[in-house]
Amino acid sequence: MHFSVKFGIGLLGLVSMASAALVTSAVGPVVADFNQFAGLGYNFQNGPTQVQNGTSPIVITWTAAGGQQGGGVLGQGSYGLAGNGSWGSGGQTYTAVDNAAAQITMMFSAPVSGVSMFVNYCPDCGGTAASIAALDSGGNIIESYDLTVSAPISTPGGQNAGAYRGITHATSDIWGFEIFNMYMVGDDLTVTGAASGVPEPTSGLLALGGLAGILIQRLRRRS
Repeated sequence: MHFSVKFGIGLLGLVSMASAALVTSAVGPVVADFNQFAGLGYNFQNGPTQVQNGTSPIVITWTAAGGQQGGGVLGQGSYGLAGNGSWGSGGQTYTAVDNAAAQITMMFSAPVSGVSMFVNYCPDCGGTAASIAALDSGGNIIESYDLTVSAPISTPGGQNAGAYRGITHATSDIWGFEIFNMYMVGDDLTVTGAASGVPEPTSGLLALGGLAGILIQRLRRRS
């Protein structure tokens, strides 16, 4: 029995360490495209505001803090990113951090194991550390990355250009996602995990670990 418990915990630890990571692609289906805010212009606000994409099971509670125009952007309009071009052409909807040192927080109605968003930032607008973060159920940061160091985005003269950046974990313990600093903009938030209906890649491995522990325990009893 003692051996099987150690085996299960050790396997869980290895899976967790191997699976927590910064990702640079969409991790699953889009749960927020911000199209519900089309026609509202820049729509500066602090929230809380509910965001949902079509029939997605995930409902997002959006809030902004630190914006210089009374909140963050939750709508559309030309949004300059200096050396990285601009967003908003063609009527694209998006959310944006309205300051070099401000944040957009998106809390989920259920936990997920991975989250990513199509983002960009202004490298020439002051501020440092254009960052993303995964949050727990209390809105506390459990993992974060400075994109200017870990995964820079460079889109000179781009229109609505950017790249996916996100975070994955071994289990569904991510309750929110945050983008902050350097006038970051984001669109097409994607998630994976139990809440999105997409199987978690580690679930089968964890199940095998538990089964191995049970078999070892039975063998020890027989001997």
